[in-house]
Amino acid sequence: MKIVINSSPLILLVRLPALELFLNENYKFYITPSVVTEINPKSDNISRALTPVLTL
Repeated sequence: MKIVINSSPLILLVRLPALELFLNENYKFYITPSVVTEINPKSDNISRALTPVLTL
């Protein structure tokens, strides 16, 4: 399964703490460059949690 994901579901996964559950599945997901641009410059918990994911 291929998934295109934007920032809102990613933020929700971090807040729930369910991001690891999503990442541990065998999904192939695509994050648009605009999502990376939106999240990377911030210095909050969400950005710190997602930075490793956004650099994949």
